[in-house]
Amino acid sequence: MAENATYIKGEELLKVFKNLPWDDLFIRMEAYIVYSLRYKYGNEDGNEQLKTKAHEIINEVIDLIFVTGSRNWCKEDCPDFTDFLFGVVKSHINNSFNKKPKKFEPLDDKLEGQLNIQDTISADELRKTIFDELKTLNADDEELMVFECMADGITKPDKISQELGVDSTYLNNILRRLYRKISKIKNKISDK
Repeated sequence: MAENATYIKGEELLKVFKNLPWDDLFIRMEAYIVYSLRYKYGNEDGNEQLKTKAHEIINEVIDLIFVTGSRNWCKEDCPDFTDFLFGVVKSHINNSFNKKPKKFEPLDDKLEGQLNIQDTISADELRKTIFDELKTLNADDEELMVFECMADGITKPDKISQELGVDSTYLNNILRRLYRKISKIKNKISDK
């Protein structure tokens, strides 16, 4: 990543969004996703199911870039927006297949042992419980996005920083706030 990277946001990003050749781009993204799902990840669903999954992924990627802003375009690193868009699609598919949703594992070494919950609670239930508690504690969007990364198994700060498009110093501040809130949740849960 560029040292003093400039991220395209807001009105400028909206302008890019409006000027994209969506008819062609949608077909190319759909074909890329269907191909990846079938040949890279061995998905044996029929064409219609794969197209439906491709449409879901496209919507999720558009949401990540244009709605939540959790994926940021750095024009210096990736001058062509279409290349950036396909990179986000590839990353999103890869992250979706590399999730470990079976049982809750500690989010990070710093959190190990902080959350002592019965093994009978599924990872999804625990994730939702913690997410809801974070919202109750007024966690901001950045803290929630970092928590989601960690819950998805992306626990190394450099990987989270890359995933969210934020520098490491900024991420460390988010992590400190998040750990304080997690500690409060742990105390609340252990008091029950």
